[in-house]
Amino acid sequence: MDETRASKTVSKKDSHRYGGVIPCGDSPEDWERHRKDAELGDPSGQYKLGAMYQLGWGVPKDYAEALKWFRLAAEQGSAPAAHQIAIHISLGVGTPQDDKEALKWFRLAAEGGVTQAYFLLGWRHHHGLGTPRDDQEALKWFRLAADDGLPEAQFMLGMFYELGYGGPKDYGQSVKWHLLAARQGCAESYYHLGLIRCNGHGVPQDAQEAAKYFRRAAELGMARAQTFFGYMCESGLGVPQDPDEAQKWFRLAEAQEGDEARLMLAKLRENGPNGL
Repeated sequence: MDETRASKTVSKKDSHRYGGVIPCGDSPEDWERHRKDAELGDPSGQYKLGAMYQLGWGVPKDYAEALKWFRLAAEQGSAPAAHQIAIHISLGVGTPQDDKEALKWFRLAAEGGVTQAYFLLGWRHHHGLGTPRDDQEALKWFRLAADDGLPEAQFMLGMFYELGYGGPKDYGQSVKWHLLAARQGCAESYYHLGLIRCNGHGVPQDAQEAAKYFRRAAELGMARAQTFFGYMCESGLGVPQDPDEAQKWFRLAEAQEGDEARLMLAKLRENGPNGL
């Protein structure tokens, strides 16, 4: 999962809370209106002018100019502007890349209630970006983002409880959060629900139920799930044995991951599901 992947499930009305850009128009007339507001010191106008330069809406892209206006808006308390500054600094776009400085701006955005800032603080504490790795701190931030409905954070909570990061393993909590993420179309959570059910980790082992989860993840395009569901079709695990159906899923997985998909299939054939 990419650090800067944004949620695709939020409304335009609330998109800025999730790290998206507030709609600001894309015409020269919009630019002129926001420029006038920005120069009068209006933080909303400053933010929107920065967004237009950032995205090239109505004007040529200019990341340095975007940062200038985002900083002016952030100085007046704009949390969405602070979040955009953090993104620029974390990626080194229009400014030198600096993980510690990015962390500072993500915290400011989080203090202002930007949901994806919660998520990215969790990500950075988990991976030790700009700060020592601290999975308990990461768990706290992921929980805030997950409670706000961000599927990426719900997936990460599912993984933390599944693997015991930041605390003891808790498969009941893992299933809860993976289900919430899966309902928003998270293929990775469907896949892990399949693994938990297939292997009976903290829940009754149920190959038929696992097959449903793997199939859904496979239909969403996840290569590992395509390989796993193909194996289930080949071996008759949880579904009727169907070599033709198995080959269909193997071909789809190989088209994405090639040798990696073939290696995974070899491990499954040799060791079964518990061998992964």
